[in-house]
Amino acid sequence: NYDRNNWAVFAQLEQKVDDKNTFTIGGRETWTTGAFRNQNYSNFSAAGSWLHKMDDENSLYVSVTQSFMMPTFSQMYKNTDMATPKPDLKPQKGLSYELGWKQAHGAQTWKAALFHTYVKDNITASWETTPVKRYQYNNVDFRNTGIELSCHVENDSPWSFDYGVTYQHPETKSDNVKKLNVKDTWENAY
Repeated sequence: NYDRNNWAVFAQLEQKVDDKNTFTIGGRETWTTGAFRNQNYSNFSAAGSWLHKMDDENSLYVSVTQSFMMPTFSQMYKNTDMATPKPDLKPQKGLSYELGWKQAHGAQTWKAALFHTYVKDNITASWETTPVKRYQYNNVDFRNTGIELSCHVENDSPWSFDYGVTYQHPETKSDNVKKLNVKDTWENAY
């Protein structure tokens, strides 16, 4: 039996500078109390974006966001015979950048975006085969850079749909960093 109290306060401000430019900033403080082994967390995450309307259909945007995710109890403590407990699992903290273009044309909204994400202590499952077959969650740094092209279609029918394509390069920090005594070694994530 484990428990913790989760709390958060969020605020966001949107400021229209003129007919073409809008800035948005936000912040979220997240914290816990009463956690088992006194494993409480506290984190402030911020977000900001700028939207520039080029005309009635086209706009450009820039976005920078921070993220925070606590480990779940099932990731930290044993809840099945197939998992190895990891009670000292750290929360993951991320930073994402996005630069994009949107076009709203009739029932279709087109989007093209360049993005980069970095997550410190990303919570990742790994499969162990010795001494027994089990999985375990670990903290591994993660980064991903790519481009995404997508379209959202919403018309008068009860159906809407999305389609798109993404080209990206997800990587994780290698365990070889400690073994080889090197500063940065990144490996393909998938």
